[in-house]
Amino acid sequence: MKKDILSVLFLLSVLIPVAGKNRVINHPAYEVKNSGIDNIVKIELSDQETRVHVRTAFIPGWWVKFPKTTFIQPEGSTEKLLATGIENGEFDKEIYMPQSGDSLFVLLFPALDRSVKKINYGEGDKTIIFGVSLEKNKQVEKEHKAIPDKIAEWLDTEIENSKIKEALPDYRADRFFTRQPGRLVGYIKGYDPRLGFSTAIIYAGNVITREDYPVTVEIHPDGRFEADIPMQYPTVFYVSVNDKPINFYMEPCHTLAMVLDWEEFLTADRLRNISYKFKEIEFEGGLSDINRQLAKVELKRIPWKEIQEKSKTLNPKEYK
Repeated sequence: MKKDILSVLFLLSVLIPVAGKNRVINHPAYEVKNSGIDNIVKIELSDQETRVHVRTAFIPGWWVKFPKTTFIQPEGSTEKLLATGIENGEFDKEIYMPQSGDSLFVLLFPALDRSVKKINYGEGDKTIIFGVSLEKNKQVEKEHKAIPDKIAEWLDTEIENSKIKEALPDYRADRFFTRQPGRLVGYIKGYDPRLGFSTAIIYAGNVITREDYPVTVEIHPDGRFEADIPMQYPTVFYVSVNDKPINFYMEPCHTLAMVLDWEEFLTADRLRNISYKFKEIEFEGGLSDINRQLAKVELKRIPWKEIQEKSKTLNPKEYK
């Protein structure tokens, strides 16, 4: 009997610490995020608190800030658990980035129930990272996402239906001037409606008549996008996706397919001190070769707003 009691006590002495042992998830997987600056690199779970390690990658000398409204939210719950503390910084204070452009912070939150499998991370009314996994065996996938078969088929069909399939030979061609629309179709790898935008915009226009034709580009929940663009002659447009401009060349009657990667939007978000030029764009269609060549050229963006403001204060000689 005494031996049995000792055996039970031994088992309890082993099991109780295991039950109460902290869980650590390194480089947790997540579903989607809308910040290229904040990266959750580790989560420590205990019965007392939740410790979220956030590595910020930003421009040296620029600052980041963690508000007191920073939160984690269990998946499926409307309750937001506000941060109770921070290490390596202060709440609501500007924290300047070192020359490395890399800093690590630890945010403290209330303990989570062991049944929680995923959390969201954000601040105030904005969620920054969705679906952060609390399972050890799931880590961030770094493999390049392929285009789903159904979307690839849709793009191929759109290109096949293009009225014209070859680019103009030169500017003297008979169809150089024509009032026929061009069509832009495409796909954003990694897009999720939770990112908070479902449209883009193309600022089309006629420089001869000085008319503007802003075109709304519909972005479908699966990441596809499409738009017909009023045109009179070949030109270079830019489509603004989530406030990031992307140039492309278009001719009337043509369909151009463009594939973007959300990961590159996150890179552009991080490099806010420059006008980021997207490099990982895939083009298909009769104008794809021209667009690939133009994508390699660094075009200087004309600061039209700055020029217009100067025109209000400078005399003609100075303005010239």
